[in-house]
Amino acid sequence: MIANLSISILWLPLIVLLAAFAGFLFRSSQIAKSKKRIIYLENEMLRNHAEILKLQQEMIENERNNVLAHKSRVVPMKESPPDENSEAVQKKKSNK
Repeated sequence: MIANLSISILWLPLIVLLAAFAGFLFRSSQIAKSKKRIIYLENEMLRNHAEILKLQQEMIENERNNVLAHKSRVVPMKESPPDENSEAVQKKKSNK
């Protein structure tokens, strides 16, 4: 049961050329799509890096303003003891 398939010797090169051309078009479209995706991702990375740099610049500016406003960066964990002249100390002394 072998099918009798006869292809003219002239049609064979034409079929091969058409298949190669179709493969070329398919691959070209894949490459173009990949390049567009790469350009989009590169632009997104540039935008993200620009945003990070902007935020870092703002953070440094805030830190500079903080340092100028408060000379010490140490935050006390407890309040300082009351002064001798404070109202609470004077009330305690008057109650004695």
